[in-house]
Amino acid sequence: MSVGVMMGPLLGGILAGYSLALPFFTGAGISFIAFLLILTLLPESIERSGQTEKRKPFDFSDLKSIIFGSAGMVLILIFVVNFCQTGLQGITGLYVVDKFGFSTKQVGVIWMALAGILIVVQGFLTGPLAKKIGEKRLILIGMFCKALVAFAMVLTTGFVSVLVVFGLFAVSSAITVPTLNATLSKTDNQHKGTLMGFASTAGNLSKVIAPLLTGYLYESNIELPYITTGGIALIGVVICYIWIKNQKNK
Repeated sequence: MSVGVMMGPLLGGILAGYSLALPFFTGAGISFIAFLLILTLLPESIERSGQTEKRKPFDFSDLKSIIFGSAGMVLILIFVVNFCQTGLQGITGLYVVDKFGFSTKQVGVIWMALAGILIVVQGFLTGPLAKKIGEKRLILIGMFCKALVAFAMVLTTGFVSVLVVFGLFAVSSAITVPTLNATLSKTDNQHKGTLMGFASTAGNLSKVIAPLLTGYLYESNIELPYITTGGIALIGVVICYIWIKNQKNK
């Protein structure tokens, strides 16, 4: 997935130099090829049988225990992390064009570098770091890095500084997202499916709210989305710290 994220923006940036419509037609063509491959080559993973299992109705007491239990803090952090990521990613393309006059190729290189760092850090560093310093501390470090990235973007002066700051953004994403998901999977053995559903809901909800808020703020001041996102990330740092302290007390 990260390789696709790395190659897509680079290809899109190159094609946009010829026509702004070309990346969309290319993406549509690649999607259609994937559609054909799914129809012809992808094996079915679910074994069908004649017996159907009766589903257990949803119990709202499960919802209460999840929200007010140890998983609740993790779900809040998932919301904050996805909010910061979506907010920063959604507005940065506009920001660097409006502030520095970046070309589409330069924007594509930034996203390619981001994905490349994601591949390296997720593939080789996140697991060992989690074992060495602990998952919770790694999440705390990642949250702090997100706040640092948001505030540092306001201070960038050109292509190199943006590349460095977004490199740190990639590192923070690589260590927080998979570690949060891993931590959530260990919090409740009886409601794993429900927990993952709530995690998906929290992440998707943040991806709806973040672009709306950052887009509105951008109209007022192009620096304001970064300052706001940095403040929200700092709130996440405080929440993460409280969560770690509570776990130690228990």
